[in-house]
Amino acid sequence: MEDFYDSLLFLLLGGFLIGFGARWAAGCTSGNTITGLATLQLPSLLATLGFFAGGLVAAHFILPWALFWLR
Repeated sequence: MEDFYDSLLFLLLGGFLIGFGARWAAGCTSGNTITGLATLQLPSLLATLGFFAGGLVAAHFILPWALFWLR
């Protein structure tokens, strides 16, 4: 049962961070990428590159570290 609560806490924290990031960026990542790049806006290109870089960092460094501490 302890694993269930650990997973639930991890999911809630992730959902909060996604919501916070979407609010802070004034839109979701996919909407910003699709509409911004379709209209050839440089800030949207830079934001999209930042989204991908942040995702790579999170997937390769932060996620393994977090999963290690949830065991």
